Amino acid sequence: MPLTRVVGRAALPDLAGALPLIVRPLRSHAGLGLALLEQLMRRAGQVVTRAMLLEAVWNYDFDPRGNIVDMHMHRLRSKVDNGAEAPLIHTVAGAGYCIRPLEVDGGR
Repeated sequence: MPLTRVVGRAALPDLAGALPLIVRPLRSHAGLGLALLEQLMRRAGQVVTRAMLLEAVWNYDFDPRGNIVDMHMHRLRSKVDNGAEAPLIHTVAGAGYCIRPLEVDGGR
């Protein structure tokens, strides 16, 4: 049975044991959302900067001076948070994005 990583209401296969030398193919638009979610889930509770996402998902090591990350994050949020009581993905102003753990006992 494959291991999965669950953060909030999102679950992905745990790829930590994947071969490190695999070259990532170019991703389709649908695959970009999944790749963004994977990066956020791997760093749940931490701020993931736009630069980190550009490097990990698009293999950019520079800022393309556009809103490519914001645009795809908006699409991802519309899918992940659709009908949810609380958002899973949070914007950290001036820094990036994060997934915060959900409060289980009403904050106790």
